[in-house]
Amino acid sequence: MRPRPVALLRESARIFRQHPVVSTGLGAAFLLSSSAVCCGFGLVAAPWFFCELFALQLSIATGRRPDRTRAWLGAALFLLGAVILASGAAWIATLGMSTSPPVPLDQPPPLINDVRTAGLGATGAVLALIFIGPFLYAPLILIDRGGTIGTAVLESASLVAEDGILSHLWLSVSSHVIQIAPVLFAAAVVMVTLDRGIVVVAVATALPFVSATLPLGQGMIVSAWAERRHRVHVAERSARRTPFALRIAMAALLLAPAGAFVLVLASLARPSAGLPARAPAGELVADIRPAARETRQLQLPMTALSVSVSMDAVTVTASDQGGVGRLPRPEDGPIHRLRIVRVRDSFAFELDTAGGRRVMWIDRAGARTDDDLQRRLACRVPPWGLLLIALVLVATPLLLGGALVSVARARRLELSDGADARALALAWASASRRAWLAIVLLAPLSAAAVFTGIMALWLLP
Repeated sequence: MRPRPVALLRESARIFRQHPVVSTGLGAAFLLSSSAVCCGFGLVAAPWFFCELFALQLSIATGRRPDRTRAWLGAALFLLGAVILASGAAWIATLGMSTSPPVPLDQPPPLINDVRTAGLGATGAVLALIFIGPFLYAPLILIDRGGTIGTAVLESASLVAEDGILSHLWLSVSSHVIQIAPVLFAAAVVMVTLDRGIVVVAVATALPFVSATLPLGQGMIVSAWAERRHRVHVAERSARRTPFALRIAMAALLLAPAGAFVLVLASLARPSAGLPARAPAGELVADIRPAARETRQLQLPMTALSVSVSMDAVTVTASDQGGVGRLPRPEDGPIHRLRIVRVRDSFAFELDTAGGRRVMWIDRAGARTDDDLQRRLACRVPPWGLLLIALVLVATPLLLGGALVSVARARRLELSDGADARALALAWASASRRAWLAIVLLAPLSAAAVFTGIMALWLLP
């Protein structure tokens, strides 16, 4: 039975009409707690409010209020990872693949630039939804039936495969488009009017409506689960457990793309080491070759910035103790030479080190002007690295999804009454062979994706 998004949307609207105020309140609570992720509170509160919203919708759809068990913790953890993966994929795709030149703030951006940016973000989000697709029902299984994360993943993959992978992908995309429909409408208004000044107003106007569209979109997935919940049998363990090494290998491959994204996102917290180039022509402010055990101080003209130069570090400090601080270097070797060139109201710092020559730009206030997030990502993750992570997002459900379905079917056969011992042994043997084949094929790609994240966080400047 393939999911039908239009019928599921009608059922979701019926669920929403039962408790519109509570549903909207939970949606608003999720949005507010999501804004507190940076301080740590949102990491706990946001997924828990999502679980409460699922529980409310399940109680209306099934007529039974789910019990709060330890499985809710697994559902909250799963939802947190899914949200981070989807938003992180959209953000990194926008940063990493955008090649549009910067546009002055006093000029309207070309419409093609905004369309390209929106398309890149949508592509990254769809890739994440493809990866999450086989596990669409996993958090609902944990909230409604309990059990373990492994059991929920197996049963969800089996349901999605039996009822059509593409139809479930379309359901997932439709559900998420409805959830963010107000934001999409606001973005369309900004692109059409080409007025950057209304961006904040448009987003602020759209967010209250997202509080209502979010439960409406999620209700479609809840309604789809309510139609299929009778086909899922959850048990804490079966008589014959999947081999430990096989479980560890499959779990590692499922976590590898998320780990790569987390490492890449964490690398963006470090400033970039500048571009490998020479300082342009301009007014030469300083040309210093630091000696061993010597620290030289100088004041940049027409500014309140002081520069401290030694063989170990170059530090830029403002009079109020602000400024960029210690400039990053490609590696830990000594600084051979520092040239500072003034170009209009900015200063080009040209560092000649053992790792090569780098140029960094600092304005009169002491802030880096060449160190945005797009530059940091470009310095640490090559284009092939982003394409590799995208390939892993698609290859993981394609290769590992069939193996998960085979294991789920063998598990269901074992839990059925009167299972034939020979048929059961053949089912487990076939599931194990298929799983190990998928692991062997997928492991090199997943390892390369994780290494790309490690390279971005620790190995590249």
